[in-house]
Amino acid sequence: MINQYSRSMLSLRNRLFWMAWSSIFVLVLIGSLGLSPNASAAPPKSFCGADYVRNYLGQLYKVHLSSRFDPAGELERGPSSLRLFTTRRQLVPIGPGRFGAHGAVFSQKGISKPLNWWVVSQLERVNGRGEGVLVKSRRQFVQKVAGFNSRDFGFASTGARPGLYRLTVEIQNDAGKLVERHQEAYRALPAESDLRLSKSFESLAAGDVGMIRIDNYGTVDASFGENYRLWTASGEEVPVNRVFVNVAYKIAGGVAAECWAFVVPQDLAPGEYIIGSIARDDIKHQQLLTTSFVVN
Repeated sequence: MINQYSRSMLSLRNRLFWMAWSSIFVLVLIGSLGLSPNASAAPPKSFCGADYVRNYLGQLYKVHLSSRFDPAGELERGPSSLRLFTTRRQLVPIGPGRFGAHGAVFSQKGISKPLNWWVVSQLERVNGRGEGVLVKSRRQFVQKVAGFNSRDFGFASTGARPGLYRLTVEIQNDAGKLVERHQEAYRALPAESDLRLSKSFESLAAGDVGMIRIDNYGTVDASFGENYRLWTASGEEVPVNRVFVNVAYKIAGGVAAECWAFVVPQDLAPGEYIIGSIARDDIKHQQLLTTSFVVN
């Protein structure tokens, strides 16, 4: 019954999806024929479909990895409750960022049992020839399963030079024999804040709908809300429905956020206007980002 229900729901979603896109196609076609002066054109696919505004991670292919961290944190050996995670962000802003890895225990069962593992962490800077030069290392003894939980196996980025890095975490038994090895590649860059509000249009008519988004050209993570406010070119605020909301969505360095709709008020007079939206990061904290456009 569950599978049949899932298939029926999937079928319904597919029908609704194609019905919605069919409606959009009709509206765009009508607008292109000039039958409705306020019909909004569909947003450019390249605008709402963009992933990166700066591809900071494009060079990571140069870092050779013999064995990557498992995405789910699972280990090849040892108690099934143990997990070993690495930082999801491979772009490391120097200072606030980390070349991170940490342990976790997903069950209280057997938590007091002996483990007797040596965990060796190594951070290498990878040069232009692809060779790793050791920067930092440490060796930690984990006596019991409980000691693996929340144990930090990574390194701070303070004092690191910009460049490519490889983090290696080796698990050894109490005799020093290798049990398993996990590696991850990173790129370290100076911590910079550079958030921008971009749009898919230069001009719109009253009642039209355009698309806006937050672009993170910086190297630190940021957060934002799908909100906007509107002002005239002289600074007088124009009432709109989309008021400021909680800043809750996350956006990594170099990435373009998902776009959202900007609706021009129906009674807006022709002229130049300014759109504003709130975003924040750990360097400049809360910021009001702005961009201008013209109402025809």
